[in-house]
Amino acid sequence: MKTNSRHTTPLALTALAAITVYILACTAFSPDDSKVLYATISPQTGATGIAVYDRTTGKSEMLFLPMFQDLDTLKTKPVILRPQWLPGGKGVLVAWPGGNDNQKDDGLNLALLPAGGAGPVKLFYQSELKDLMSLLVRPLPIAGHFLFLTKEGESDTASLIRLDLVTGELRSRTNLPALTLLPTPHGDGIIYLAAAPGDKERTEVGFLNPETFARTAVFQTEGSLLKSDKAEGFLAVSRDGKRLAFADTEGDKQVCRVLQTGRPFKTVPLPESEEKLSFGNAQFAPDGEMVYISFLDPGAGGTNVSFGVFELPLNGGALRRNTLIQGCGIKDDSFALYFQLDVSNDGRTLAVASTYLAYENDGGSRQLKKPEDCALFLLNLADPQRKVTRVPVPLPPLDLLSK
Repeated sequence: MKTNSRHTTPLALTALAAITVYILACTAFSPDDSKVLYATISPQTGATGIAVYDRTTGKSEMLFLPMFQDLDTLKTKPVILRPQWLPGGKGVLVAWPGGNDNQKDDGLNLALLPAGGAGPVKLFYQSELKDLMSLLVRPLPIAGHFLFLTKEGESDTASLIRLDLVTGELRSRTNLPALTLLPTPHGDGIIYLAAAPGDKERTEVGFLNPETFARTAVFQTEGSLLKSDKAEGFLAVSRDGKRLAFADTEGDKQVCRVLQTGRPFKTVPLPESEEKLSFGNAQFAPDGEMVYISFLDPGAGGTNVSFGVFELPLNGGALRRNTLIQGCGIKDDSFALYFQLDVSNDGRTLAVASTYLAYENDGGSRQLKKPEDCALFLLNLADPQRKVTRVPVPLPPLDLLSK
């Protein structure tokens, strides 16, 4: 089983790697749960775009389709995009990396699409952002109409930058400690992680005031969550902001650590497998008593790769495994990061898309073996049998697959 660092380009997709593949496949439920954003593929050109699935009508519509074309080869280059809803469903934000020539990984592109087509489409470009992996491995931190970015400085310092998505105004604070920012589940605040004052081996977790940039600490962790061996597989915050879950190891076992305000931390074992599991992301159930985790399981000897979702109860109940793709030929465990889930606001449905898995190839053979496995998967969490609805995603042309 091939293993790559999460902090380097994780895919062997030459068509995608040319434009940097730091942004991850992502699905997103609208605030009223009626629609789902997901990455899809244009069957005519192989270009990647963002579609919206209407759960009432059962139909999908292409919402955003950027076209990046190589004039030497006369071919379209697929781009990995990350979509998310703005708080209150007031619009859709799509992010992707790259400079003006779309070859550099030192800038961030943003497209702001108004809800219902009312108002202008806005395009933003932020230059000189180096660590896009840590920035875009999770949804961008947005509170109200403010989007927050961090830019590395010298000697473990950082600048905090706030973009007003309405006016385009930028404001910043400099000489701050290095920060990892997360949006609150309702999009009304920002959670930060930073080295604890006076102790870089501990991490301080708290809330950032979107207006004043003031930080209010909530608790500290034992050990640093800012190191690459911590929270690499996932880092999840409960919807009330009082619980934090992340992947860790205990001896040779994979575990989930749960930190919670006013209560002792908890360690919950993760499933064992023939080979080490890789994780895409995780989310809490609305009541905070369950963690959903997307996974890649290489199987015995890495010969029977599967993708799916674990349901991990925090009250001592039995873990449940939902396998969605079985018998995949992908042998790179970093592909777990391209299989990320989202849970509906009512907690009854889970969505995950396999779009970018369809670009992996081995000697001209697709490694996503079955066409029906290229899809948006909707897992009914209210159904005892966990019924799955598949919304097909077109396969890309063979000549766009990685070599």
